[in-house]
Parts: sequence; C-alpha cells; structure tokens
Amino acid sequence: MNNLFDISFDESFAGAFGYTEKELEDNFGEGIDEFLSRKPDEYPSRESFVKRIKDYYDGYRFSPVSEVTVYNPVSIGMFFTKNCFFDSYWDATGVSRLAVALARRVDLSGIVNESPWLSLLTFRSFDISDIQEGDIAEDSIYALLYFTGYLTISDFDNPMLRLSFPNTEIATSFTSSLLSKYSGKPSYVFDGLAQSFYRACSNGDTESVMATLVKYFDAFSYELTYDAKEKTYQTILDAISVLMRIFSITEDRGPVGRADEVVLVNNHLWIFGLKLDRSADEALRQIEENRYVDKYSHLVDQNTKIHEIGISFSSKSRNIQDWKILNISQ
Repeated sequence: MNNLFDISFDESFAGAFGYTEKELEDNFGEGIDEFLSRKPDEYPSRESFVKRIKDYYDGYRFSPVSEVTVYNPVSIGMFFTKNCFFDSYWDATGVSRLAVALARRVDLSGIVNESPWLSLLTFRSFDISDIQEGDIAEDSIYALLYFTGYLTISDFDNPMLRLSFPNTEIATSFTSSLLSKYSGKPSYVFDGLAQSFYRACSNGDTESVMATLVKYFDAFSYELTYDAKEKTYQTILDAISVLMRIFSITEDRGPVGRADEVVLVNNHLWIFGLKLDRSADEALRQIEENRYVDKYSHLVDQNTKIHEIGISFSSKSRNIQDWKILNISQ
C-alpha cells in the first residue's frame, strides 16, 4: 500500500466513474422510451428529452486530455427511480454543506459566474487536512469543489485547468445553497424570488422585474454588500438567472465593451447595465453608446422584444436606487 497510483486525471479512467452517453442509452434507453410512451405530449421529440437529461446530469470530465464526460450515477439512478422527475438529487446527499461553508471564504463572484484557472500542481498537492486551516487558500477551495463534484474540467492549457459547473443540477443547487449561506435566509426564499423574476422577464413586465430585484437584493446580509463593488452586484444579479436555469451571460462582449448582464426568456431579451453610486441614466447611456444590442439585432426580426435597463445601486442603502429603461420592439 506504499505504492498507490493516483488515477485522478488518468485518461484511461475518464469514463469509469459515471455513465457515458452510450452507457446511458444502453442501460436506460428502454426507460426513456417507456416514459415518453406514457407522456407523448410532454416533449416535442425523444432527442429533446435526452438533451434535457444531458443538460441536467452530464458534464463531469475527469481527464484534461480526454473529451469524455459522464453523467452523475447517483442523480441518474434517482431520476429514473422518481419517474423521470428533474430535481437536484446530488445535493440531497449532503455533500454541499461543507463545500458551501468553505466556499463562503471566497468572493462570491469567484464561484457563481467565473471559471477559475488552476495549476495541475494545485490538485496534486491538495491535502484534505488543509480545510481545517483558518486561512485555507482559495485554490484549495476550488480543488475541493472539484473533488466533491461541484466543479469540473471545462478547458485545459497545460499546465492550467479551467473549472466550471458541470451541469444544471449542480449550478442551481450549489448557487441556491451559497446564496442561502450568504444571506442567512432559507433557500426557498430565493427559489420564490427566482420564480417571480422568471415570470416577469417572460411577460416583459418591467415594473415586476425591478420590484423583484429590489426584494432580491434586500435579502442579502450587510457583510456581503458592505463596501461592495459593482462586480458584487453584478454577480448577485447573475445568480438569480442561474437559479431559474434561463439563458444569461455575464460580461457579454459587444462591438465596443461588455454588457454587465444579458438575460433571454422566451421572446424577451433583457440587457442590464449596472452602476454603483452613479446614475441610471449613465448606465443606460453606456448600453446605448457601446451598442450592446447590435449582436442581438437578428432577434428583433424574430419577434423578440429587447429591453435595455440601466440600474443605479447605492452603497448606502446597498440596493437599487433608480433605474431607466429603453424598449426596442419589432
């Protein structure tokens, strides 16, 4: 036992600890067909149903030099046991409590909407006893999140690995747990706010969108938003989109600059510009001057309504102070 071989990143074992796409089809294809035969109107096609399973539970990559990804075997087993009901089964195992508690030591923006790069040496030198240290390094927390299944390999540029959430299940459950930890409020509070945000965005209801965001930002503790930067508010805004599993991009590149947040729900595209202790007019003007909407101009011809919103945050109230909107319709 003094000559153990670490297979953590070994290409030969890339598909050993979860279901590959072929294994999912071989072992659960019959179950997929049975479910669709019982509910023929639930999905437009078999492919769309399989894609949703993939988006929810696939994405774990265990070798930097292999493109093989696997499905979470625990989640897949529970998914078919629960009559193909989409839910966050992995989170129910209780692993996230430790991971979230440790992740709170890192700036929220480093977890929710960024994909950190780490050296291979970080993983090879990681020691689980490090978590007992009060000053645990940020890279060690990322390594722990990888080893516990909350982050996975998304890119590789030797000797650097890029990490990100593997799938929808993890992105939503971890974000919900982390927001609850930061705010001191139960996760269902954020789930309810996320539902309201989704409905308002889907209906193009600007007043409800902003009213929901005011309640949402008010839920966070003083410690998180005290002396906060624009980046903090931007990250918190992105988190509500992650919770609802809707299309969103942070720092969306345009012809000139980057939009703070872009959200697409049904036939409504929302472009948010954020300013801290500066006017909402300035935030909206930046959206216009930098032409963030240009890359989405094709959506106007597809009956999509575009909403450009400039939001002003106050460092004193630690919430939205004012907002301005420009609607662009077909």
